[in-house]
Amino acid sequence: RNLRKIKARAHTCFNDPSFQLPAKNDKSGRDHFNFLQFSGTDEVAEDLDRFRKAIGARKLSLHGISYGTAVAMTYASKFRDHVDKFLLNSPVPPTLSMFQMAWDSAHG
Repeated sequence: RNLRKIKARAHTCFNDPSFQLPAKNDKSGRDHFNFLQFSGTDEVAEDLDRFRKAIGARKLSLHGISYGTAVAMTYASKFRDHVDKFLLNSPVPPTLSMFQMAWDSAHG
């Protein structure tokens, strides 16, 4: 029963108009996309690499705390040649799903 409520709440959040953004030059013919479909840990790691390139750095030093450790681990996995120093503080398990993370956070 609780899982159904959580699923319904997540569905409501996902379909909230504030997450529906206009699409430009979309080849599929859609006039919008959902921001949440493009805002995961992989995308954050890719954004970090874009930042590295934008500032002209050969390598980044990363300090991740809690969820930031997942971002740092993902970045180091995808862009290992661009990592200098690497510090993880209070790491989350690498196999933890977002659902499990939210569930654990909600239940203390």
